[in-house]
Amino acid sequence: MSTLSRINSKIDQLQFSYYGIMSVTLMAGSYVASVALIVILMNNAPTWQIALISCTAMGSNAAAISHAPLRWVVWSFITNILASLFLILISLF
Repeated sequence: MSTLSRINSKIDQLQFSYYGIMSVTLMAGSYVASVALIVILMNNAPTWQIALISCTAMGSNAAAISHAPLRWVVWSFITNILASLFLILISLF
């Protein structure tokens, strides 16, 4: 069983708490993206970095608010967090 299959099976097991996961992804994703945007703006970053953070955060929030399938919500949240952390590390170093 591949890693992605394991992650997807874990996500499927969490289907019963969809609204809780939706709330957490909305709050945590927005929080991390906001912090990333502050760090990026403090270092006079290029516009593409601001656009990337904004698009991933809004995409993750839109997936959660629109009651998309749980896998979409979780994977868009993971993409949002990874993009935010990547750009924070780029800006700090």
